[in-house]
Amino acid sequence: MSHHLLRRLGDGARREALRRERLSPDADVELPAGSERGPAGSETLPITPSPSSKRRHEGCPSLDLPAVSEPLRIGVLAVQGNFREHAAMLRGLGAEAVEVRKPEQLEGLDGLVIPGGESTAFMRLMRLYGLDEAIRKFERPIFGTCAGMIVLDEEHLRLAHFRVRRNAFGRQVASFETDLAVDESVEPLRAVFIRAPWIEEVGPEMEVLAEVDGRPVLAREGRILVAAFHPELTDDTRVHELFLNQVREASSVRT
Repeated sequence: MSHHLLRRLGDGARREALRRERLSPDADVELPAGSERGPAGSETLPITPSPSSKRRHEGCPSLDLPAVSEPLRIGVLAVQGNFREHAAMLRGLGAEAVEVRKPEQLEGLDGLVIPGGESTAFMRLMRLYGLDEAIRKFERPIFGTCAGMIVLDEEHLRLAHFRVRRNAFGRQVASFETDLAVDESVEPLRAVFIRAPWIEEVGPEMEVLAEVDGRPVLAREGRILVAAFHPELTDDTRVHELFLNQVREASSVRT
């Protein structure tokens, strides 16, 4: 079993990530009490899953999965956010990454990634280009990160049974990194949180894969995989590998 080397973002990379997010500071967001800083006020926090989370982990496939051997055509919504970083990671795993800006570009894709950005701007741009309805009708697996997770919830595209709290961990200055305990048999997953949401309400069919302070931040329901953090901003490819294997499984069912 091989693990990918993890690295922390340098100040320059962090500034670039924040710039690429194109976020307006604290726009129309109600912050929960005590959320001015990241969890425990620390940039690095070891996470232990709650008992309920451990029950959900039982029987779940490990994130330490092999990359797919055959090329898959994965779309990356490219209207805002870190779509280039997602595309680069997907290509590094052997997939064909396709930047999606129009509804017709969803044709022939095996899966779709919706990157982080700003959820209100995302929904506005998707409505403008007719992508909201096209994505609702898209039947392949979808992976949403940060704002991409928000737009998939019951208050937006309604593609999975969950609700989120926007900017749950605090304002942009409270962005942080931490290690997530996803599976006790593998090393922790490094996660970068930038004005991140968390999952506030989990539907009965949603499988929680990782938590921060008891709040779900990585989960899936059927063909939908969501992460509150930015897996594209580290060298650890395991979350993208999980998604690609999910896509492969869905493709084998269709054939």
